[in-house]
This record gives sequence, C-alpha cells and structure tokens, in this order.
Amino acid sequence: MSASTQHPQYQFYLPQWQKSRDASAGSARVKARKHVYLPVPDAGEGDESQKTGTVRYKQYLKRAVYTNFTGRTRNALVGAAFRKNPVIELPTDLEYLLEDATGDGLSLVQLCKDELSNLLEAGRSCLMVDYPQAEEGLSEEQVRTMGLRANIATYPA
Repeated sequence: MSASTQHPQYQFYLPQWQKSRDASAGSARVKARKHVYLPVPDAGEGDESQKTGTVRYKQYLKRAVYTNFTGRTRNALVGAAFRKNPVIELPTDLEYLLEDATGDGLSLVQLCKDELSNLLEAGRSCLMVDYPQAEEGLSEEQVRTMGLRANIATYPA
C-alpha cells in the first residue's frame, strides 16, 4: 500500500467533512466553491462550463446569501466548553507545553480549542506526540540545549 492509498472509510467521509468545513468557514468559502453549492440556473440549456463564467451566474453568486449558523454554533460550543480556564496538571519537565505544545508557539489551551473545533466540524481528529530519544543520564540543561522536547502534531480529518 502506498502513502497515497486512502482507506475506504476516509473516501466515504471526505465529502461530508468538506461540506461541514465549508459550512463552518462561511459565505466566502461557499461562494468560492461555486457550482458545488450554488448550481448554475437553467443548467439544462447549453454547455455547463460556458455558464459558470456568464454575467448572469456572477450576479447570482453576488446576490447569494449564506448565514453561517454552523460556524456560529461551533464557536459558541467551543466558547462554552472553555468558559472556565481548564486546570492542567503536568510534570515539571513538561510544563513548557503550556506555552508551546506544537513546537511553533501554539499553547496547550489553544491546541485544545482547535482540536475541539475540528471534532465539532468532522467528528474525528488525531493528536500524536513526538518525543525524541535521548541517552540516559542527561542533565536538564543538556536536554534543553539539545532541543529534546515533546511536540504534539495534529491530524484533522
């Protein structure tokens, strides 16, 4: 199996995840996907590819209204879940994750908010933690200078 091979369940759910993410993103994304969500009026007449560039279709896109209830609901649910600051207990050696959980400056709390948002949009997500191997007996200073630290990688559906 090559790295480009997709699992049948992934192929089955991918269109649903795309629709959900587009709906959450709002009007600009829905309009950018044009005929996926906003079909060409009178598509039975003539060539479909000619109609997407017509003045009539451009006006149709401009007038289209999409109220983003999906994105608003997602944001409200994330806000409700994090109304109170979470209590996070970490070992002293891993407290740096509070400020930089992903290795690029994203805090642990913000990572949790992003993952909850992904879960609300697609119903699944994956977090993987990478921690490089090191020789035993290294001091804390040696670990810090060698850059040996855990990083959390996210894999949204």
